[in-house]
Amino acid sequence: MPHLETCPGLAGTSAFNLNNFLSQPGSGLTALSTGSRKFFHLAVARRNEKRAALKQEAQLRYSISSLLHEPEQQVQQWLQKNRCYLARVERFRNKTQSRARLQAHKASFRFQQRQEFEELIRLDSRSRILLGFHFGDFIYGNNVVADSEPASRRQCFLTQLPPTDHFLKNMRSCFGEVSFNNRQQLIADNTTPAELAAHLRRPQCSLLSFVDLPVGFGERVQVNFLGRRAWFPKGPATLALVCKIPLLPVMNWWDGRLNRVQLFEQIEPRVVAGESLLQATTRITQTLVDILETVLLQHPWQWRFLTALPAFFIESDRGSRTDQFHSDKELSNDSGRQAHRGEDTQ
Repeated sequence: MPHLETCPGLAGTSAFNLNNFLSQPGSGLTALSTGSRKFFHLAVARRNEKRAALKQEAQLRYSISSLLHEPEQQVQQWLQKNRCYLARVERFRNKTQSRARLQAHKASFRFQQRQEFEELIRLDSRSRILLGFHFGDFIYGNNVVADSEPASRRQCFLTQLPPTDHFLKNMRSCFGEVSFNNRQQLIADNTTPAELAAHLRRPQCSLLSFVDLPVGFGERVQVNFLGRRAWFPKGPATLALVCKIPLLPVMNWWDGRLNRVQLFEQIEPRVVAGESLLQATTRITQTLVDILETVLLQHPWQWRFLTALPAFFIESDRGSRTDQFHSDKELSNDSGRQAHRGEDTQ
């Protein structure tokens, strides 16, 4: 598309102003041909879209800078790095990879607590919630953890959308047909809390869930996060308390050479004397959010919801989702659907 300054009829204009031009009755829009009018309408629309996008990006950069207490220039670098990193993570899910490449990718994960985890399951075979975070290459990392469980144990992964064919093919090629097929995919909108509780009340069941979903994914409780009051989903903590089963947090991140997988201390869901269920839920959720904060401050660009960070500090009703911070289902999805509109994940 030609620049506005070089369009026919505008030659020699040194400081062309589109709005002034269109407002002139003699030489404005009415004097142009149909094709030129379409061009100007398109130019105005694109200019306004670009201005709105730049304004939104500046507001987001300023908000994250304030929340993380880092210069905006640093935040801008993190946002760019975040986009590139998530695009790479998505390609391993949404584009079919060769078996050799998948095995090499799997070999990049270090789960140094594997023996301790296997011993924990041997000594304590209760059902439990594996509490994940959308951090690092969490899909492959969480499957590395699941691979450490005995084949006799039931495994359920709570996801936001059905997995794609590319994702299923990659997972089966990477972790084996038998092992991965043992992992039941539960779609969040199609699974009630009562159904989740029924799964967990059966013996030897592991349910993978997440606590770092932004606004719009169930009821939330207020906790401390980055030195401010923020809102996080209360579902995992409430489910653990109601079903009387432990929570085992698992975190993934890239250290520059390897994908690290780390388990944190198992949380026993007890209501302390004098506590209400809500107070106990808030206390446990706070423990989980503290883990997220620690790793976020070390590797902010690896969090899937870095661009949604400001939304965690906004109190809103349980059903609303905000496109302003890209916190829709596709962004939060953990099952293999494309996650970022506009990204080259294919």
